[in-house]
Amino acid sequence: MVNKQNFLKKFEEFAFEKSLVKNGDKILVGFSGGADSTAMLQALWQLKSKYNISLLAVHINYHLRAEESDKDEEFVKKFCFQRNISLVIENNKIDTNTGVENSAREIRFKFFKKLAKLYKLNKIALGHNRKDQAETILFRLFRGSGYTGLKGIEPQSGKIIHPILPFSRNDLTSYLKQQGIRWREDSTNKENIYTRNKLRNIMLPWIEDN
Repeated sequence: MVNKQNFLKKFEEFAFEKSLVKNGDKILVGFSGGADSTAMLQALWQLKSKYNISLLAVHINYHLRAEESDKDEEFVKKFCFQRNISLVIENNKIDTNTGVENSAREIRFKFFKKLAKLYKLNKIALGHNRKDQAETILFRLFRGSGYTGLKGIEPQSGKIIHPILPFSRNDLTSYLKQQGIRWREDSTNKENIYTRNKLRNIMLPWIEDN
């Protein structure tokens, strides 16, 4: 378990000393309200003045979980208001007859890139953690990727950065709990109807236990 100071030190070493984030950067932060993106935004906000960075949080409400989705939106509004973080919310409905995960990803990236261009933001921060890295490699393996296609999530790819990639889920939740910060849980993460959920909930725990 990491404490707040150790977490921020590790975050700073990875994100700033490795130049994922540089002094004066203008960063779009994908903010779902889950533990990962909440911890990422909180850490960036706490280091905002030190590195003279600008933040724009972006939340997309896909309206897939009815009242739960609306509560996610309420949470991100309150979180950003309390910290004076600029926030953009996009409401967008997904055709559930198509691949929901892929459709959501396409909508998300298209909107992020549009905003980055509109507001002249030079970085897009996404909240993928260490377990997401493992899931990505397994996902590509099971889809038949060749050797060159089995690489995981890059810390940086163009404008896109992943500043919490070295952290475990427990690291992130511990960091938030120590500051009394809550986050939103997506109930669909427990449903094994999506490939990534099966990897996260069944395959990875089995690998860890064996």
